[in-house]
Amino acid sequence: MDSNDQETDVARDRSQLNILEQNRRSLLRKRALAEKLRKHNVKATQRSSEPEEMEKAEERYTREMAETDADLERTEDKIRRIRFRMEKTAGRILLVDDEKNIRLTVSRALAPLEMPVETAADGEEALRKLEENGFSMLLLDLKMPGIDGMTVLEEVRRRWPNLLVVILTAYGSIDIAVDAMKMGAADFIQKPFSPQDIRDLVKTVFERGPMEKEL
Repeated sequence: MDSNDQETDVARDRSQLNILEQNRRSLLRKRALAEKLRKHNVKATQRSSEPEEMEKAEERYTREMAETDADLERTEDKIRRIRFRMEKTAGRILLVDDEKNIRLTVSRALAPLEMPVETAADGEEALRKLEENGFSMLLLDLKMPGIDGMTVLEEVRRRWPNLLVVILTAYGSIDIAVDAMKMGAADFIQKPFSPQDIRDLVKTVFERGPMEKEL
């Protein structure tokens, strides 16, 4: 795909994303209005002492909310898919490790992939950069001072569920890495690793994409 085709795809994704986000806001307003009407109907039927009418109103509310929630879930799923596709096109990687030499070594190792790599020295800086910029992948060390890697991973899974996460784990910490994968990390690599090892893993995880359950 040449640069013009890529720019066209990005523009189309942005347009679709804007439409979907407008639809999402509309569904949320519809949901809030339905809840407001439900409260009004409950009060009205209680005053009129007509339990059958109250039951009908509750059934109607339940049906409408189920339909709205289903539409909302489908819309949010489409939004997640488009955002992931846009981030993957950008190919931005955030590397989080408190060891400066690891940050330098991994950044140099990934240079041949021609993917922009930003670094963070701790969990707090990582979350701030994730908030400010879109990334396709997070290379995350677990043992860090302050906000540790597992806490960062929990926050990532909650706020950026399609972000690909690769755990950088020290020797003897395989159990922790396995726990991280149960929480949604895509893969892990054990230190020390070679430049070729980390390049191969990054390419493999990108090709796999987000886990099916997240999509």
